[in-house]
Formats: sequence, C-alpha cells, structure tokens
Amino acid sequence: MRSSQPESEREFVFDTLLQYLVSKWGVENALPPEAPPIDFFIGISYGMTRTNLTVATERITRLTAEMARAQQAPIIISCCEYLFRGAAFSEWQLRHRIFETFRVRYYRAGDMNNSMQESRQILKCVSEHGLPTRHIGIVTGIGHSRFVSERYGKLFPNSKITITCVPFDSEYQPDHPAWIQRGPWRWLFAHVARQILYHVRGEKMADMQHWVPKA
Repeated sequence: MRSSQPESEREFVFDTLLQYLVSKWGVENALPPEAPPIDFFIGISYGMTRTNLTVATERITRLTAEMARAQQAPIIISCCEYLFRGAAFSEWQLRHRIFETFRVRYYRAGDMNNSMQESRQILKCVSEHGLPTRHIGIVTGIGHSRFVSERYGKLFPNSKITITCVPFDSEYQPDHPAWIQRGPWRWLFAHVARQILYHVRGEKMADMQHWVPKA
C-alpha cells in the first residue's frame, strides 16, 4: 500500500534529520582574534571526476587559497590517485591553477589513496620543508571534520588546529568515481564507519580505500 505522506514531505523530514545529524557530528572551530598567525593551511582532497575537480575539492581549494592569501601562509595538499589512472596528476594541475590565480605559496605532498595516507604525506611534507607548526589551519568538509580533528590533533599534538568546513552537500555528488560518495546517507555512514575503524585498526587503515566501480 502506498504511503499517504507526500513525497516532498518525506524528503523534508529526511533532509532535516540529515542536517541535524551532520551538525552534531561535525567539528568546526572559529579562528579566535587572539590566536597566533597560521603557519600553513591544509586543503583536504575529495578527488576529482574524469573532467573536473569534485565540488568539495573545488570549494576547499578556493576557500583555502582565500584564507592563505589573507594570512600570507603557504598551503599543503595531497592529491588522490586511486580514482582512475592519472587522477592525482590531473587534480594537481587543476588545483595548481587556482593557487596561481590567488598568488599563494603552496607545497604538493605525496599522492595518497585515503585519508590516513593523506595525513602521513602532509606530515612528511611539513618535516621535509621544516615548516613551523604552532598554528595549523585545515579546510575540509563538515562530515569529514571529526576525523580530521582527531587525526591531525594526534599528528601535531603541540599545535593549535583551526578547522574550517565547507557544507556537507559539497561532499557527495552523483558522478563521483567512488560509489560511496554519490549520496548523502551513504557518505555520512562512511564517516561514522571510518571513525570506528580508526579506533579499532589505527594506522592499519592506511591500506584501505573506497570502492570505485569500473567505468
């Protein structure tokens, strides 16, 4: 028997519930006026489609560049390579152009296949270039922010970390190469699952990645 509840009303209920859960899950802290200058920014990667940066990667890259220019601080990024052959290089080219447009300094850390590898590559880049780590700015998606806060807090225990987020609806899109990033509920589930696995498996999570259907 068909439900008497209008489709639009059900969608509203689910959207409201989703927004509520994301708001409780996310971690974002505003930059306090008395905070020391940010030493460098990290722009988290959400990969790219075969033709363009994903919505999240595009928004994060531009927002990171705006903030870095205002703070006169460099940016570090690591590009995602597992989505398809040549993905990391293509992502780098597109993000590089944005940084050049904003005239900001930037470093390309090694490529990665998941968030654990991304954090390791960024830590390695910071060490190689001898960057100060008193205050680190990270730009990510609100759904990913809880993992980012915990993971980078562990890697940089003596640093002040400020997290700025793009909206959750930037983090998923129907044409994302990774299946789990094509819808809101499955992507929220992925964030929760990652957090649980991080506490269970720790550094062993570095050998995992999202499933990408064959084109």
